[in-house]
Amino acid sequence: MNLLPNLKYSDAIVGTDLCLPFGLLAARRVSMPKLQRAIEARRPLALEHIRANVKDIGRRIERFAAFFTDHGFKCPLPYQLRGVEKKGFVSISPSVDALLICEMANGLLMGVQDRDAVEGDLSYEVAQGGESFHGLRDLVKCKAGEIILRDARSIVASYFQGPNRRINVTPDTSSLLFFIFGAPGVARSAMEEAMTMTADIMSSATEEVGMKIFEE
Repeated sequence: MNLLPNLKYSDAIVGTDLCLPFGLLAARRVSMPKLQRAIEARRPLALEHIRANVKDIGRRIERFAAFFTDHGFKCPLPYQLRGVEKKGFVSISPSVDALLICEMANGLLMGVQDRDAVEGDLSYEVAQGGESFHGLRDLVKCKAGEIILRDARSIVASYFQGPNRRINVTPDTSSLLFFIFGAPGVARSAMEEAMTMTADIMSSATEEVGMKIFEE
């Protein structure tokens, strides 16, 4: 299995306002204890950065929130940012903690998945009416035309509704795959900064990191 899956944009999405840059970062054979130590060192620095730059981060998050609203969904990022401002970061697990630090510090929508659960390459598409998948909690019913990611087996994530349970990080996960989503009005450079931060954190816990931002 290649460290980083390839990604292609479907013909149906190319040329539309849904055809946005998308980043992937993979890390193989991650030491979770080492990752936890790296997070503990990074957490106070990230919190200081967020509080010093909250207006700029907030404006970027507003672009994601507007994009969600335009397509009939509610963006989780504003609520998450308010929580971090008030209470700091809550520790959940090394992989999720790394995700939240990078997501909030950069004001971007991101995700973290089990790399080994993704089958083959990825396709960035629009959903057809009636498609569904098992989300983290319930069955996710996709709206016709919403952005989805698909691997060789099935839909693995919806931009607006989250990932498929099949690729969720578990206690047995050893290799991670981070998603970094774009939005209208969000510069590629912001995605590059988030990717660099994520790679820096992950490099403390693995010797093998691969990353790329895809665009059509």
